[in-house]
Amino acid sequence: GVRLVGSEMCIRDRLNIDSLDAMTGITHIIEHVNGKKYNLNVPRGVNSGERLKMSNLGMPSGNGPTGDLYVEVSVYTANITNESDIETLNRMKPTKKTYE
Repeated sequence: GVRLVGSEMCIRDRLNIDSLDAMTGITHIIEHVNGKKYNLNVPRGVNSGERLKMSNLGMPSGNGPTGDLYVEVSVYTANITNESDIETLNRMKPTKKTYE
């Protein structure tokens, strides 16, 4: 859901995407509280917990600037059951893995 944040006139929302969309990037349509729809470009390699900023899409202030909309990304692991798809993904894995 959407929530206001303090006196900054910002709006925060959450976007749930699967791990494949996180790896490749997507364009997601955000339905704003004003009823309009906006494209949110989620970059490839986005991590769970990252916040994406959409400038000037927060709440308007009576005499000040409009706040910003922040969308927090939540990434979940895609459940792939097709053996052919799993084999394709396994072939795409790097042979030498490094984890930080």
